[in-house]
Amino acid sequence: MIKASVIMPVLNGEKYLKESLDSIINQTERNIEILCVDDGSSDKTLSILESYANSDSRIKIFKQDKLGFCAARNKGIEASQLSFSFSNSASTMSKGARRKQSLLFKFLLGRKAP
Repeated sequence: MIKASVIMPVLNGEKYLKESLDSIINQTERNIEILCVDDGSSDKTLSILESYANSDSRIKIFKQDKLGFCAARNKGIEASQLSFSFSNSASTMSKGARRKQSLLFKFLLGRKAP
């Protein structure tokens, strides 16, 4: 049973994408869906997403042609199996951001934060 949807709009995010995806897929909660929306990237973003999706069935990829961040996020929300979702950006990966993401994720899943 899916407990959380993580929606990740991405545009030319190859620089931070692997780190961001690794952070999400390595959460202790395994019952999540990871909905990545490529907004028409011209770098290696799509190939990175495809590589991750091939090794982790929780990752779903959606493509669109540069309709913008909000449209990409909305596409992910529409595809979500849940009425609640967590939106993440591929470039939001400072140490502090990763900690906040982890704490928020635990809170949303009803787990006590450390």
